[in-house]
Amino acid sequence: MCLTMAKKVIASIIIMVVFFFSLILAIPIAILSDNFSDYGIIDESISFFYAPSNASSFEKLNINVDTGNIKIIYVDTHVPYHVKIDVNVQLGGSDLAGKSSLDFFNFIWLNLSSPVNYSMEIISDSWFGTSTLLTKIVNIIISIRKDIALGINATVNEGIIELTIPYGVSVKNIDLNINGAGDLMCNFYSCTIEGNVTGGVNEGYINFNSYNTMYTQSSILSLTLGRGDLDMNIDQYVDLGANVSGTLAINDGDVALRYDDNNDNVGARFEIPPTGNLSPEILCFGPYGSCPVEGFDSDDVNYIFTSYDLIARICNFQYNLTFELGDGIFAPFLTSL
Repeated sequence: MCLTMAKKVIASIIIMVVFFFSLILAIPIAILSDNFSDYGIIDESISFFYAPSNASSFEKLNINVDTGNIKIIYVDTHVPYHVKIDVNVQLGGSDLAGKSSLDFFNFIWLNLSSPVNYSMEIISDSWFGTSTLLTKIVNIIISIRKDIALGINATVNEGIIELTIPYGVSVKNIDLNINGAGDLMCNFYSCTIEGNVTGGVNEGYINFNSYNTMYTQSSILSLTLGRGDLDMNIDQYVDLGANVSGTLAINDGDVALRYDDNNDNVGARFEIPPTGNLSPEILCFGPYGSCPVEGFDSDDVNYIFTSYDLIARICNFQYNLTFELGDGIFAPFLTSL
């Protein structure tokens, strides 16, 4: 009889344990089921066109986006528009069932006169940042006809801006900014700049590539970076056309500068001034490494690199850039033949 009672007690304990663990598993499953009972996916594409009858009055394109990855490209001259903006929104999570991108974004397209303006605003910041929104992808491709010379002004609060200007294309003033976190990429390939180039990132990465870019007037190249690294590559094997000067300010991050020219008519001067009482850390002058520098006079007292053709005053055009580093390393790879 004692054995029978013991079996009943053990059986009761087992039942209670099983019930307890079932309850533990059931609660989060019920919560998840409730949270994702209205789970949905939004994958929508929207296009905006600008095709004026008179292109001569079209001088500037303004882009203002809360979040997204912006890619600016140039397309064939035979397309029936001057500018096309393709937007793809991908969202996935709870509270999306039966909804569209128009429930969460304001799309504003003002194209009756120059400048042309495109804006994409988040309707609810608090909702867009919630953990129940598992997928948040916004891709924006801006296609500009190659024979249209215009200024480009693009701002995104969080995301990526990538601008590629190909061979033979002319562009006016360029102003690209990321107010929050993101990356900025500029690629200039045998194009013509008719104004200034300005860019800024609060936190992220800047990659600037220039290959045989020409300028029609004295221009300013200005890049600012709050926190992150700057990679800068300049190849100049043809005449520059005008002088390019400016300041590149990096508050907290490293700089890698690669410069190469084989043109006696183009010179270069790069200065890295001290910040307060702190001398800049330059690999060429430091004990832990060195970078190749050829065709430049290296001043390790004033932290200036000057090409010999600029010192000899035999060149008509020059790059004159100042790098302001708050806390970081400057790595120059310089060649001037």
